[in-house]
Amino acid sequence: MRKYEIPQEGLKLIACITMLIDHIGSMFVSGYALRAIGRLSFPIYCFLIAEGAHYTKNPRKYALRMLLLAVISEIPFEMAFFNGFTPYRQNVMITLLLGFLALETMKKCPNTGLKVMAAIPFALAAEWSYADYGFHGVMLIALFDLTRENPQKLLVQTLGMALLFYDMGGAALFMLGPVHVTLQSLGVLSMIPISLYSGKKLTKDRRVQAAFYLFYPVHLLVLWGIWLMLLN
Repeated sequence: MRKYEIPQEGLKLIACITMLIDHIGSMFVSGYALRAIGRLSFPIYCFLIAEGAHYTKNPRKYALRMLLLAVISEIPFEMAFFNGFTPYRQNVMITLLLGFLALETMKKCPNTGLKVMAAIPFALAAEWSYADYGFHGVMLIALFDLTRENPQKLLVQTLGMALLFYDMGGAALFMLGPVHVTLQSLGVLSMIPISLYSGKKLTKDRRVQAAFYLFYPVHLLVLWGIWLMLLN
C-alpha cells in the first residue's frame, strides 16, 4: 500500500478548489497565477468521469443526472463569464456529459481502434456546440478509459494529455527550446493527485455526492453575485 493515497472525495475536493481558484482568477485577478492553479481541475473531472463510467450500474441515470446539471449550470455559466447569453460558449458539464456518452458507446466496440472512432463523433459534437474544452476534452476522457488497464498508464496518460493540451494552444507562458509551454499544458500536473488515487470512497452519503455536483453552478452564481456587487 502506498503511504499517501487520495480517496474519491479527496480528488473531487481538489477539483472543486482548483476550479474555484481558476474562476476567481478569470473574473477578478489579472495575470496567470490563479489560472495556472486552475488547470488541474478539468483533467481530474475527466478522470472521475472515466471512473464513473467504468463502475456505474445505471448509465442512464448517471447520464440524466449529468444532463440536468448541464442544464441548470448554463445560466450561471453565461452570467458569470459573459454577463449575458452567448451561443458561442457552453458550460463544461456538456463536455463531460458527451465524454460519458462516448465511453458508453465505446463499451460496445470490440477493439481499441473502433473505440477511438466511436469517441470522435462525441468529441466533434463538443467542439461544434462550443462546449468548454470541446474536442480535446472528450478525447481526454476517452484516453483515461482506454488506458486504465495499461501497466504504464500514468506515463501514457501524462503524454497523451500533454499532446492534447498542446494542440489546444492558448496563452504561451514561456519557451522551452522550440516548444511553447502554454497555460493549458500545466494541466498535466493534475497527474500528481490522480496518481495517488486510492480507488475508494469514504462515504456513500448522497448529500455529499449532491454537494459535489451542485458546487459547479452554485459557486458560479456566488462569484457572479460578488461581481455585480463590485460594480455598484
